Amino acid sequence: MMLFVTGMRFGLMQTKVGLISFLSNYEVRASERTPVRPVLDSRSVLMSAKGGMWLTIVNRKTQVTESSTNV
Repeated sequence: MMLFVTGMRFGLMQTKVGLISFLSNYEVRASERTPVRPVLDSRSVLMSAKGGMWLTIVNRKTQVTESSTNV
């Protein structure tokens, strides 16, 4: 049982470090394709917007748009 708790804590810490590393190098913005007032998808098991949330990922160092992804 103790190893499970230790593994969960390590996994959470690793996730946080990865997220901080990503956000320190990139900026995440709403794309022009993202609606201002999203409509929730009633057919989804989890709460999500119809058509997804379009995000633009910008490199902080160059400020050039890298890609646009749908999440």
